[in-house]
Amino acid sequence: MPRPGLADAITIGNALSGAAALGVVILMPWAEDAAGETATLRIVALLVLMGVVFDVCDGAVARARGGTPLGQHLDSLADVATFGVATALAVGGLAARHAAGWEAVALGVSVLAYVTAMLVRLADFDAGRNRDPSFLGMPSPLAAVTALSVGLLALPAWLTAVGITVVAWLMVSGIRYPRSRGVGLMAEAAGLAIAVAGIVGLIDVRIPASLTILGCVVVAPLTFALVTRRRRRAEPVDIPVERLEP
Repeated sequence: MPRPGLADAITIGNALSGAAALGVVILMPWAEDAAGETATLRIVALLVLMGVVFDVCDGAVARARGGTPLGQHLDSLADVATFGVATALAVGGLAARHAAGWEAVALGVSVLAYVTAMLVRLADFDAGRNRDPSFLGMPSPLAAVTALSVGLLALPAWLTAVGITVVAWLMVSGIRYPRSRGVGLMAEAAGLAIAVAGIVGLIDVRIPASLTILGCVVVAPLTFALVTRRRRRAEPVDIPVERLEP
């Protein structure tokens, strides 16, 4: 077995962020009222955002210094832990504390659908789409921050279940998302800064939550589709010239 490299260690940091978030969800010693539940979800959101940073950095380090055969497998396992299980249980579990019977069932189904979609999406990516120029379906980090944003809006339980289910569908849909490069990476960095400002209380947390949902669900895929369509129209079309008989 090859020894883990620096990029692998950063990936493990992503998984540990998810494990810490899951620990917060299980303990929840201060989540006795709405304010405590919001505080719990904010801590989970900070830990998941740390996982997002690790997820971005491990790829950059692997490209700059080289990776190991463990990298791809560790990355998917870490994504499942942080962006899948921990995120889904945090949003669904907190919303279910005060949900009616059928709403709790709906939340449970949505959480299972979310985790299933995350597993299918990551398996599909590892099976052959990791070299595609774009992502097919919503990437797992964007899915996690979108689901957390739904939770931070403190919506009714049934509406939270709908939001989680929509995110699950987006992960396995045929909608294309751009990779984190250039302008897209700068936009993600700005969004991360705004999200942290909302989580720590510098601004109303509902502002970055609403912007995140709008950006991940509508703006990012729509902008990418329009740019791709414009590029295809601008590409020259080779028209075969028929050879004339002498």
